[in-house]
Amino acid sequence: MEPPPDWAYYLINFLLIATQIAIWAGNFCKLPANWILVANAALYATFFPNKLNGLGFGYGSVVFFIALAILGESLAYASRHRRKLAQQSKLAGLENTLLGAGAGSFVGAISLFWIPLVGLVLALAGSVMGAAAGAYLGTLYSRSSFVPQVSAELEQPTPESDVDSDRITAILESASRLVTGGLIVLLSSYSSFSG
Repeated sequence: MEPPPDWAYYLINFLLIATQIAIWAGNFCKLPANWILVANAALYATFFPNKLNGLGFGYGSVVFFIALAILGESLAYASRHRRKLAQQSKLAGLENTLLGAGAGSFVGAISLFWIPLVGLVLALAGSVMGAAAGAYLGTLYSRSSFVPQVSAELEQPTPESDVDSDRITAILESASRLVTGGLIVLLSSYSSFSG
């Protein structure tokens, strides 16, 4: 079967971008939008495969989008259970530092690799800078929320600190899904026109 003509690719690419943005907005309503983005990209790759002139993308891109969706869910899971893990661990700040470094290095690498010729060098630099910034922010957050506890029986968390911690957890959970979903939208839009 021969691939569709170029004009059909251009039309569907613009529709893909519009639908991907609309689906990404579903993250604000707590929908599994990143997985719907992956399914939409897989559907696109099935009917509009990669052409020699650079239009369309293949299943390799879809596998990469699956990895991004898994990363987003992993970061959301880690942010949901961050507080419980921090209370159980004596190294309360290490989880936040590692989570921030991992997320920062990934975002730094992904956001700069697509630039022609110097993209790999910029991706490496962005990865290092993102890891440093993420580790710094994770440590800063750990220090601001660290309260030395003499005894778990004597000190109970205040309702205000619970509300603040729940709010921060919700923000981190949403941000992880929004960032990875945004990367899926950005990369699928870019890949549909450049292969």
